[in-house]
Amino acid sequence: NPSCSGAQAPAQWVSPNSPVADQLSGLAAPAQPTNVPPGPTLVNSPLSVVSTPACPDEIGEGCEEFSPGYYPNGICVGAGCNYTNQPPKQAAVDIAIFDPGLYYIKGGIHTAQASGGSFPCLRPGPPTGGDGSGGTVFYLADAGSVAINANCNEDRVDTFPRAQLSCPGVAAPSYFPGTTEGVVLLGPCQAPTVQSLCDPNCNLVFYNNQRGILFFQNRASDAATLQVQDDEDWVLGGAIYFHQCVTSGVDTGIGCSTSAYNDSVTLLSGGGQGTVFGTIIADQISLTGPLTVDLNSTVTYPTLKATLLQ
Repeated sequence: NPSCSGAQAPAQWVSPNSPVADQLSGLAAPAQPTNVPPGPTLVNSPLSVVSTPACPDEIGEGCEEFSPGYYPNGICVGAGCNYTNQPPKQAAVDIAIFDPGLYYIKGGIHTAQASGGSFPCLRPGPPTGGDGSGGTVFYLADAGSVAINANCNEDRVDTFPRAQLSCPGVAAPSYFPGTTEGVVLLGPCQAPTVQSLCDPNCNLVFYNNQRGILFFQNRASDAATLQVQDDEDWVLGGAIYFHQCVTSGVDTGIGCSTSAYNDSVTLLSGGGQGTVFGTIIADQISLTGPLTVDLNSTVTYPTLKATLLQ
């Protein structure tokens, strides 16, 4: 509450309320995809002949377009990146778009601002592209975590239209912003249709017509973190699943160890309005700034609450 002052008291349970069981405990973790993208494609740039209307760049620098698949060295967005799975920067490209599909990532997702440059911006790719599911699933296969520090300045990035936040045929709720200037990441709406891009996970049900799984952290990774920060308006649509169940071995949500429960989600909104719709299941949750969080029963899964697991 922006009107409050003083130090925040430690979080504690309020009796008789009790923790909610992990409704995704039986969800199978994906296998490592067969598709291994060589790196993002430079689009809508004077240095590239590839173009797409999904690139929101307004100043002629273009976008990096990522494809679903296995990323063994992480994903980095921004002109300051120099990851081994991404080609050397040909321009000061700070905008990334992600085609629909499953991203199986080791090493996490990070942003890197170039010295004196603009903050990075992350947006969806063409909704009918990728594996045909209409949205992205980011599976974090290790404790590499997610750290997105963005600022999609409206002077260089097109706004994201309200109608595209919902899945096709689903009316946009009244709380959706008219347009969004900042980061937008959206979970899938339907089953994938492109075998070569979803194999061997084509039959896993990560989708929902109200946006499905967006972030899925390996439940055997210790102290994994997800942090998203943007000074513009931003939207995350879908389930955010950051729950440690075991301390080693394979990813499972069954038979959790009392030594687990160390993953965390941090969402920060600076000068703009943050919007989250779907499910948040995490061991620790921190929310800062003006935020709209909708966890009602019409979105994603039958039982939806902001859940602290203990």
